[in-house]
Amino acid sequence: ASRGAPATLSVSMRKRAWSTLHSAIALCGAAFIKWAQWASTREDVFPKDLCEALQQLHDDAPQHSYRQTLRILAQELKCDPSLIFL
Repeated sequence: ASRGAPATLSVSMRKRAWSTLHSAIALCGAAFIKWAQWASTREDVFPKDLCEALQQLHDDAPQHSYRQTLRILAQELKCDPSLIFL
């Protein structure tokens, strides 16, 4: 027996799915956010409504302070970042 094409999601379901994906990507960190920012520019690869949802990560990406950046660098590099970055 042949199976038909999967049912298309309603517009509201797609918006909810893209919103959930946006939130999940924002929680996953910088690498995922960068990927999503790139993906938002590729309407030739991804659905237009997904690209529009991901475009929000250009302006709406999670932020943290410079102080937090320095703490993370010090922890990862196991030294004062100013010794490496002038």
